[in-house]
Amino acid sequence: MAEYRQKGSAGYLFSIVLVAVIGGLLFGYDTAVISGAEKGLQSFFQGAKDFTYTNALHGFTTSSALIGCVIGALLSGIMASGLGRKKSLFIAGILFLLSALGSYYPEFLFFQKGVATKSLLVAFNGYRILGGIGVGLASALCPMYIAEIAPARKRGALVSWNQFAIIFGQLVVYFVNYLIVQSHVNDPAVVEWTQNVGWRVMFVSEAVPAGLFALLILLIPETPRYLALNGEDEKALTVLSNINGEKLGREILANIKATAVEKKERLFAYGPMVIFIGCMLSVFQQIIGINAVLYFAPRIFESMGDGPDRDHGCHQHHLHPRRDLHRRENRPQTVADHGFRGHGHRRGAPPAGILRQNTNTGRSNTASVGMSSDRGGVSFDSDQSARRQSFLK
Repeated sequence: MAEYRQKGSAGYLFSIVLVAVIGGLLFGYDTAVISGAEKGLQSFFQGAKDFTYTNALHGFTTSSALIGCVIGALLSGIMASGLGRKKSLFIAGILFLLSALGSYYPEFLFFQKGVATKSLLVAFNGYRILGGIGVGLASALCPMYIAEIAPARKRGALVSWNQFAIIFGQLVVYFVNYLIVQSHVNDPAVVEWTQNVGWRVMFVSEAVPAGLFALLILLIPETPRYLALNGEDEKALTVLSNINGEKLGREILANIKATAVEKKERLFAYGPMVIFIGCMLSVFQQIIGINAVLYFAPRIFESMGDGPDRDHGCHQHHLHPRRDLHRRENRPQTVADHGFRGHGHRRGAPPAGILRQNTNTGRSNTASVGMSSDRGGVSFDSDQSARRQSFLK
């Protein structure tokens, strides 16, 4: 143990940082989890009888966590200074957990399960705001904790892990939501399941990393800087020695004590432009509309033709004329698989004709398409068949 303290341990440092990084992952997870759940959520509340669930209300419900983000960001500095970085992160973890469980079962104690009401919508948004407060706290406290625990030579790299974790959390939750839906894709009642249960499962999936984060936070130390600022030099030295070794730990502690003097400056001591630029960076980050993409990504991709309906004849496909005509020659029985079915057409019942431009004459010709009774294939009229070879040359 003495040798461990004399030399320090990189493994000890990385294990502490990894725990803090889970907070960044929860930041991204909580932000994007609504994307998979919002359609089922909309269907659920549209069944309410005591109010009309409008698109405006749905937009507010989808983004209500942002209200909590503002509150959490405002409280983060006060909590970090008053309670410490570790305790504040623990509170953020508890808020993530309560939000996940509450969003899963907003009827808890006060409402009948499965019955959409206006009061239930208020309760649901309240739980989402709780999660938003956790996001606001984590956005400030996780990089703060990592920066104060990490040695100067590794600080930049380790703080960047938090940013990576945020994006990774957003990516993970898209796959989690997808797998949740796929688990019931063969269920005939999948629509009803998604409306009543699916969106709940998506929200409660966050409880796993949130509970893990809250537990692991209890096992990591407070930052040396906070300990030193509050007169707990021995504890600060222990943490610094475990990370850097005792000799270097004492030097770092001395530097912390030397810079621990509170300094007050006027708000615009460095000029108003500095404040303006700092604020505008955050403003532009939001007004570019990235949150709309995060929240409604499945709807956006479906509107572009990439969705569950694409294999059911609900989208018209554009063809490469030469390539697809060649395919029809070789595999006439699969004409329906190459885009010749419009909305409502099923396999084996293609449209009556295909309009195609003749490359030699410039005339538009309609080829008669029908299902042959003996082969189940496609027959073209003789005029179209004769011109087909010249088209392929």
